[in-house]
Amino acid sequence: MAKQKQEKKTGSLLEKIDTAYPGFADSVNSMDAQGLKNFVAGLASNLQEEENEFAADEKVQAAKDEVKALSEDIKQLRKETKLKTKFIVSLLKEKGAQ
Repeated sequence: MAKQKQEKKTGSLLEKIDTAYPGFADSVNSMDAQGLKNFVAGLASNLQEEENEFAADEKVQAAKDEVKALSEDIKQLRKETKLKTKFIVSLLKEKGAQ
């Protein structure tokens, strides 16, 4: 039964990868274990490089700062609401309400 689940997951994953990236599955399926490890290492390296560039991008940082500033009011309101609600729930328990 476990084998069937694994096959089903693999099949489903294969369908997704074929739909998103035609030919990719065939390409990596022909690699040996070391080739696959090297390929994954390359993917991870590329992703890290892109993330570093993204983090260093001044426009991205400016946008993040703007979003942070714009969201301060709602964050403060959430914080106040949670604290007030927590206090009221505590009072209700104290007064025996259920």
